[in-house]
Amino acid sequence: MATTFSGIYVKENEIAKINMKKGDKVAINNDDKEIVWKIISNGTEQTIENNVIEKSENGTTIAKGYKDGEVVGTIIIEDEEVLGKDDTEIDSDTENKIAEFNIGKNGDDVKANILRNEDGTYKIIIKGSGEMADGAIAEKSTLSDLKEKTKELVIDNGITNVGENAFKSFNSLQNVTFGKNITTIGESAFEECTSLQNVVIDNNISVIEAKAFYNCSSIKDLYLGQSIQKINEKAFNGCGAITNLVIPENVNYIGINAFDNCSKLETAVYNARNCAKYDGSFLGGNMLDQNVKKIKLGENVEVIPENMFKYLDYIKEIKIPNSVKTIGSEAFYYCIRIESLDLGDGVEKICDNAFGSCSNLKKIKFSKNLKNIEGLAFAWCSSITELNLNDSLEEIDTWAFMYCQNIKNIKIPNSVKLIGDGAFEGCTSVNTLELGNSIETIGEKAFYGLKNIEELTLPESLKSIGEWAFYGCDNIKTLYYNSIHCSTEYIFDSKGTCGYPFQSSNSDASQAYNIDNIIIGPKVEFLDSDMFRKCKIQTITIPSNVQYIAYEGGTNQSSDSDGTFTNCSFLKEIIVKKPENSLVGAPWSNVDGITVKWEPEE
Repeated sequence: MATTFSGIYVKENEIAKINMKKGDKVAINNDDKEIVWKIISNGTEQTIENNVIEKSENGTTIAKGYKDGEVVGTIIIEDEEVLGKDDTEIDSDTENKIAEFNIGKNGDDVKANILRNEDGTYKIIIKGSGEMADGAIAEKSTLSDLKEKTKELVIDNGITNVGENAFKSFNSLQNVTFGKNITTIGESAFEECTSLQNVVIDNNISVIEAKAFYNCSSIKDLYLGQSIQKINEKAFNGCGAITNLVIPENVNYIGINAFDNCSKLETAVYNARNCAKYDGSFLGGNMLDQNVKKIKLGENVEVIPENMFKYLDYIKEIKIPNSVKTIGSEAFYYCIRIESLDLGDGVEKICDNAFGSCSNLKKIKFSKNLKNIEGLAFAWCSSITELNLNDSLEEIDTWAFMYCQNIKNIKIPNSVKLIGDGAFEGCTSVNTLELGNSIETIGEKAFYGLKNIEELTLPESLKSIGEWAFYGCDNIKTLYYNSIHCSTEYIFDSKGTCGYPFQSSNSDASQAYNIDNIIIGPKVEFLDSDMFRKCKIQTITIPSNVQYIAYEGGTNQSSDSDGTFTNCSFLKEIIVKKPENSLVGAPWSNVDGITVKWEPEE
């Protein structure tokens, strides 16, 4: 009498494993009644009635639960007749054995037993203990049709590996059962096994070498077990029938193009907690021919490695789980159809070019714990219209948002200390710019080309500002200058070869800036040389807190002058809110057509 197993619950995205004998039944219980279960048999899917599976054939059986066309649960059913058997039982049908030969490495007792089935096809059983030698099994056999007629492979529990090229081009091989002590599947071990349909890699297998399943074009269902740590380059390249892929938690290395040319792959679930090494895009260097529409990241993922999902140009939405702390360089580079991005609450660092050239990205929800946005992280994301940066952020690095041409407003949080070179260069639609009160450094070309801003406040905390930092910001009319630490010359201009931090895009450099109103803050104590060079002010008030002003050589004379207001050719009046002669460096009389008024505060 067949046995019925009840109480087998399968949660969303869960993979369950059970062992059954032929004729046994299993009842699948799930709370979601919309899930439709199907069993894969002889390469075709059949709907399961009443959620009850009867094991009617030998070999691995896979059942999948579908909801809205997407796989939400998987059950892998293996044979009790094979798993766990000893050598004597596994070789019970010796009357069908037609050949046996040694394939052990370094003298290990590993033998290949060839059995002929009733239909003339072959079954290979690998017996013994130890390592399998590298090299094609077919070359060690006298059977000339072994590659063409072998349909089934069973590897005993005593075997610890599958050798390189062992079953390469066994193009009729349909079923493979791996023993529980195998740790490595060798390079090209199953390359060009074009009839393989269901592959279960489980137990203790930790390494899948390069091209192990290369061009296994009929694999529809691939199960990768939790023991897997390393998937080498092109391991599953060309497995064009796979539709769903799950990367397990313990994977720490994925080689370049490991899953390239999996042309029917639509959904990839990435669960690797800390994949520290990744060479290239794991779904290939060029995804233009791929159909991947959804990437789902597991709840325990901590690091998304560099290059991991670059060029996946069909994905429209990404949600980063709260467990992720770091998004690696170019992780989602050129995913040109991404429209929305949720960074969760755990991300602390977004590395170089992580989302660069995601040209359709419109909406970003930033992490509450984000500290560092590295260079080019969102460069050329030309559809972003607003930035809602959180107060945890400390650094916005070089070219981080360069040429995000549709951002309308920029508000830098008070937590930010560094804005790198070119961080917002070319953000030409920005109308308002608000700098936080902790900024210490503004790099070269940081706000290059923000032509619409009319008002700017430089905070007390500012220590240095790079050349050309505000080049082309032609419409700034009012400047609130509050910096009490900045002692570097040429704050708004430069005598060097790099250009002028506040230079207008106007070709007439003698009237470089439209700034006609400068308000000096209540804590500023000195105004250094060339600080307001070429500003269009006509009058300025120096508050009583200022102790020093650079005035050597005059104000509107040659560019070699070292005055605070060098080349301010429109300047006619300086009002000093201090007693006469109490401001170090200030003129003692009217010079160069400029009137100096001393009006001490009462």
